[in-house]
Amino acid sequence: MAAAANGSTNLTRIGVFYDGNYFLHVSNYYHYVHDRRSRLSLKGLHEYIRQQISQLEDKEVRLCRVVDSHYFRGRLSASEASQRGNLLYYERVFDDILMGEGIVSHYLPVKIINGRRQEKGIDVWLSLEAIEMAFNNHFDVVVLVGSDSDYVPLMRKLNGMGKHTILLSWDFEYTDEEGHRFSTRTSQDLLEEVTYSLPMHEIIDDLAENEFDLNRLFVPNSSIRHLEQNHWNLLNPLLFLLQLIWKTMMISFSWIPIDLKVLSYLLKMVMVSLNTRLIMYSSISQA
Repeated sequence: MAAAANGSTNLTRIGVFYDGNYFLHVSNYYHYVHDRRSRLSLKGLHEYIRQQISQLEDKEVRLCRVVDSHYFRGRLSASEASQRGNLLYYERVFDDILMGEGIVSHYLPVKIINGRRQEKGIDVWLSLEAIEMAFNNHFDVVVLVGSDSDYVPLMRKLNGMGKHTILLSWDFEYTDEEGHRFSTRTSQDLLEEVTYSLPMHEIIDDLAENEFDLNRLFVPNSSIRHLEQNHWNLLNPLLFLLQLIWKTMMISFSWIPIDLKVLSYLLKMVMVSLNTRLIMYSSISQA
């Protein structure tokens, strides 16, 4: 590949494709189960991809650029999501996160099959988009964040087009608080088809063997604390306003049998709950 020649000043153009449900599953694992207790950072992940391709393709990091990135996932209808608390709002927050990182979002409706909600067609859509862009020579290296054997035909097609392919995957297993066991394993057939494979679970846990600061792959706790403070700065005036309204009601309607302190406490608990959820979802992309 011309872009991989040593000393070449041509850009190595990178296209990154996310299996969204898989990425969310991995991010949840690091946030809730792994010792890091932090979500994956999309910005940090792209920086890591550039650094790795720089080494693998023998190019300067500045010449390795993510020029296309796409995120594919199933999504509930607006009517269904509206019945699940603030899900619609959190989905919009995550859309803003993707947009901020220059990642194009692609959604298909989640379908109900045999009484269960299932994603259908995501892998096909991802593959078609990747092949079309590769055919039109949008990039030189294709990065897949996924693990399913359904992507084997995609990798074979890209190989035939002369594109270098990289697989970012994670293998892990854990048992939740209710005793349910979960495991994620990368397809061996998929591993055999890609040009390079990066077993991220091993790389992340083996800090001593990496030049890249792997802490950049995760949301810094300081960013979360800063985000939390910003949210409270917005929420506290609202809490004060609610207390003021209630105090006025107490004066006007002295028969209301609820103590102001009790109400204030309940309101504050509501604010804490809302703030915590917002931080959890918003922290996905902070870097």
